[in-house]
Formats: sequence, structure tokens, C-alpha cells
Amino acid sequence: MADIIAFEPDLPFSSRIQSVSDRIGATKKITTVLHSLEKEFKACVPRALIVNLDALREKIIVFEELTKKRSYTILSYYSRVNRQLAEEGKRIGIDWVVPRAAFVARTEELTRKVLNGVES
Repeated sequence: MADIIAFEPDLPFSSRIQSVSDRIGATKKITTVLHSLEKEFKACVPRALIVNLDALREKIIVFEELTKKRSYTILSYYSRVNRQLAEEGKRIGIDWVVPRAAFVARTEELTRKVLNGVES
């Protein structure tokens, strides 16, 4: 079982999530492909899900299924130029939708909050 499942195809960001998870003692599964994310959820339900919204883009509709009937908190981040994607994330029920710069500056703090089920 993983405390955190992350969808992040970008190596620097996946490394950041991995190092923060290690530092706070959280188990994690990081995937770079959307269908792998779905497989991870079939294997276990995490305490938190971290998602790069920019990597989802038009597939956010597929991702919407993971936001329904859940017991975990979702943290997502986006580049400021994709405000429409951020609005779509909020619409489908993602708990935390933050700009990428805020995620980078506060990765550990935000990760701790989502692991504790704190809503934004």
C-alpha cells in the first residue's frame, strides 16, 4: 500500500515528490502514464494523490472518475498559463489546485497537509 500515488511525467517534479515523501516517511508510487495511475488505484487506495494537471490536459475528464467516492485527498498543480485547466480541476472536485510555483515552494508543507486530509 502507498500513502501517496503521484502522476508526474516530468523527472524533476517526480524526483521532488519522491524526496519529500522519503523525508516525511511516506510510502509512494509515482507513475508517468495515466493508465498506470488507474492500475495503481486498483492495487491500493492511497491517503493522498498528487497530480500534474498540465500533464493531464484533455484527459482530465478521464481523471474525473478518480475524484468521485473517495477517501483520499487530491493535490494538483498547474502552470499559470493553464488557468482554464485549474478551473476544470476545481469543478471535478480536486481538493487542492495550486499554481506550480506554489507547489515548488511548498511541496513538503502541502504534502503533509494532503496526507492529513486537510482541505484547501
